[in-house]
Amino acid sequence: MVSPFCISLALFALPGQEGTPVPASSPQPTVDQQVAAEAEAIRTAFAAWCASESKLKQQDSLGGRLVLWSDFSAGDARDAAKRTAGLLGRLDRPFGAPEDLAAARLQGVMLKDGERYHALCDAISEAAPAQREFMESSKNTTGFTLYSPPITVYYHDPAVQKEAKPDHSVAHSFVHLEMWRRFGALPLWLTEGLACAGEDGAWGEVWAYWYRDGFVFAKSHGDWRGKQTQSIVAELADLSALFSYPARPFEEQRALLAFAFATYGLDAEPENFAKFTGLLRTVYQESNPQGGRPALPPEAVAALLTQAFGDGFLQRLQTWWKKPPKWGAKRAA
Repeated sequence: MVSPFCISLALFALPGQEGTPVPASSPQPTVDQQVAAEAEAIRTAFAAWCASESKLKQQDSLGGRLVLWSDFSAGDARDAAKRTAGLLGRLDRPFGAPEDLAAARLQGVMLKDGERYHALCDAISEAAPAQREFMESSKNTTGFTLYSPPITVYYHDPAVQKEAKPDHSVAHSFVHLEMWRRFGALPLWLTEGLACAGEDGAWGEVWAYWYRDGFVFAKSHGDWRGKQTQSIVAELADLSALFSYPARPFEEQRALLAFAFATYGLDAEPENFAKFTGLLRTVYQESNPQGGRPALPPEAVAALLTQAFGDGFLQRLQTWWKKPPKWGAKRAA
């Protein structure tokens, strides 16, 4: 399966007259200034594109904290926004609800019209020259996610991705946006585990697999809390396999373990889970001031886990997963 989303982590250049030399006497913008300038250009272009697309349905949730535009049916758009709002509310439990809803605003697009999707890619490319190559390559995928400003776009193209559910894919990527907004870069196994835990919590099924090749049997989508995950957790001697998992490519056993870890953290020990995530962010920012994807040694992550959760975490995890709480919402038809 082709990855449903490509993530833009490039350092941004100032938009404007590309190729025009800057006078030697002019002060050079800092990286932060470049990022801010391009983010504002993208934000303006995105707003103009949305305003020009009169047929798009707009769904606002959580007091404007979540905004979704879609050319799917009104019912599909409402359901996607509602489920995503519930998913963000679940993240609020350990991490706290944002005090400033405007500052926490996330925007998303769910499309099935290829011409409309390509027009959006072109609008962003024109506004932000540094994104042109990325936007051009995104035309051949099923969407993209930008972190500055926080926007995720899903294009439902069955020719590229035969096995997908648009609402799941959108909600999955909103988790990535929200976690980036709160913490910046985190280990990918953790954010993917959280996104899958969010899908399971909203629908009782997981469809937005990441970096996965090959067909997934339909039954397995609704069985992430089932016997295979329980068996993987029960057989653990330690969590080094999880903490060393780059999440690329998709590996079923470690993906299920990441899901099990995130689900337990959210449902069983949310306060300690928040401490652990905060410690990861602090250590990573101190050791990687230039940014990029975290790659902390498993031993370092294990030490942070003990600091956050105390002793006996693995035993508590295994006990909980012997008989995890039944998923209570109505499953998708």
